[in-house]
Amino acid sequence: MTSVSVESPHGGTAAGIVYGDIVDLTRAGEGRYTGVCHGGYVLSRAYGGSVLAHALAAAYDDVPPDRQVHSLHAYFLYAVDASGPAEFATTHVRDGSSYSVRRVDLEQRGREAFMMTASFKRPDRAGGVRRQPRLLDEPPGPEGLHDGFADRGADSPIKHRLAWREVPPEMREAPRHAGPDGALERDGWLRILGDLGDLGAAHACGMAYLTDVTLAPTAFLRFPGGERPEGGSIASLDHAIWFHRPVRADEWLLFRMSSRLEADGRTFARGEVWSAAGELVASTAQEAVFRMPD
Repeated sequence: MTSVSVESPHGGTAAGIVYGDIVDLTRAGEGRYTGVCHGGYVLSRAYGGSVLAHALAAAYDDVPPDRQVHSLHAYFLYAVDASGPAEFATTHVRDGSSYSVRRVDLEQRGREAFMMTASFKRPDRAGGVRRQPRLLDEPPGPEGLHDGFADRGADSPIKHRLAWREVPPEMREAPRHAGPDGALERDGWLRILGDLGDLGAAHACGMAYLTDVTLAPTAFLRFPGGERPEGGSIASLDHAIWFHRPVRADEWLLFRMSSRLEADGRTFARGEVWSAAGELVASTAQEAVFRMPD
């Protein structure tokens, strides 16, 4: 993690906010920040996870020190250009005794391209987990699994920031998918490369970053090799994350994904993030534009 002199409990400084290699925001005034979100599958178009991470970092910088994010809901309105800076502005929506809500708007070249609301809460006094699900199977660990980014070029920004190990279908106890008209399912391990330090905000931003890379593309499993067909396009419309408990995003996390529906030029998917210890740490859902050749 880049060394900075901390001036806020969430890691901000007078100059800006830096979390490893995934967030780099410069302060541009009260509640205003600028930052460049790197490209994704298409290098000229910002990767959605990078946009989410930067927006969440801006929101975090504007809440009381005793609050941690528990949910976010975001809309991608226009493609964000990865070649130039974007402007992030935070708005106070609510500050209660336990909960705080912030809105973040991203503008680029005079046009709003992204909006997000994030809710933060003070930890409950009772603390602890009273009820939780458990994994019904024991998926293989990440060691020895295929590098899911091996086919990406050396210039891929994601490849240098995130590790992805997909569990082959023959190694899963549950069905990989339920036919061409049913749910498409897959498991994989993800972690942020490098050390994010110990700030909870940094790891929450890391979680936002990693949940975008493979979720909606699970819909490609109905095509040969699970690959995007030539002429096909996919783009995030909206993304939601529920953070159930703090976790380190720079350690291996099991991501269980299910592409549930494809209709009206859109695809919808759900995901669960589990710690290596078998704890459900986050849930997520995403809808995306999904246009495939006949």
